[in-house]
Amino acid sequence: MPPATESVRERVIQDLEAAVAAIDATAGGGLLYYNTMGEVVRWEAWEPERRSPLAMVIGLGSTEDDSTHQVTTVEMSFVVIVSFEIADGANSQRDLSRLVDDVRRAIVADPQRSGLALDTHVTGTDYQLPSDDWPYAGGRVEGNVTYRHKYGDPYSLWNS
Repeated sequence: MPPATESVRERVIQDLEAAVAAIDATAGGGLLYYNTMGEVVRWEAWEPERRSPLAMVIGLGSTEDDSTHQVTTVEMSFVVIVSFEIADGANSQRDLSRLVDDVRRAIVADPQRSGLALDTHVTGTDYQLPSDDWPYAGGRVEGNVTYRHKYGDPYSLWNS
């Protein structure tokens, strides 16, 4: 069987992106959201004037344990950064809080990341309100995903 074209890490990040992109206030049933995500991007030049609200999903560093020489257990940190332009008369603090909460809800809705992970949890949030010079509100949702891959093969999921 040929190896997967993406590493388990990359597939986990893609699953996080898909979860955030699925935030939709107009969808019925399932999870209820206050917002509909405008666009989800990877690490790139920050252009908040893109389709709002904008989310950026970033896979950060990780710790690994491969002491068994059969499986490598990885705990990867991630951050989701969100931004949106504040409309005149809007309650920016409430709207930002709702957007960050929507992202948190979307991330923890499937802690096993479609079967790729053992667990996902949010470890913290942060908020940035707009200023006179910057009409955008922003937030951060930080967390960790624990997953396993075969020892020496980050492309092959450990299924045991």
